[in-house]
Amino acid sequence: MSAPAPLVALLCGDGAPAATGAALAAGLRGARGDAAVVVAVLPGSACGAAAPATVPGRAAARRLAASLRLRGSDATVSGRLVLVRLAEAPAVGTAEVQRVAAACDVPVVVVLAGTRDDVHEPLLAGCDEVVALLPAEPPEGLEALAREAGIGHVVSLGVPALARGLALTGVPVLGPLRDLGAALGGAA
Repeated sequence: MSAPAPLVALLCGDGAPAATGAALAAGLRGARGDAAVVVAVLPGSACGAAAPATVPGRAAARRLAASLRLRGSDATVSGRLVLVRLAEAPAVGTAEVQRVAAACDVPVVVVLAGTRDDVHEPLLAGCDEVVALLPAEPPEGLEALAREAGIGHVVSLGVPALARGLALTGVPVLGPLRDLGAALGGAA
């Protein structure tokens, strides 16, 4: 019997939430051997208005996305990745994450892009792991502040435009996030 599928939060800026979530999720999926993985982005607008460029979806990911769409989620597929665009309102999006996670038997990475609101705190407290993605050269003291806030994993990384698109197709880029995902998946 495999370990329960983890719910992992990734706190990041507005730059590339879906791509950074996909990189972390790819590591989790690979370490656990799951057929698919879900990346849900809060707020929904951080994914952009249109679906990201994709590759053909694998059967397990297509089935999972179809199941989530039947439950009212905006789910698209790219390879083994199921990308869920959540509601714009923080409270609605946070509640949707809980429904998505409950409906999945694969890892779910919820990406909080931009401003962290008090309504997100119960969601973050319920996650198995919380990761903060900082800029490649973070302002002095930011990493210490994140650790003081109880964030278990802090990664400093620049995200080039090409890497953003490749991460969404499953190409192994953004190594530090992918490697952290693999470590978290192996510990599960």
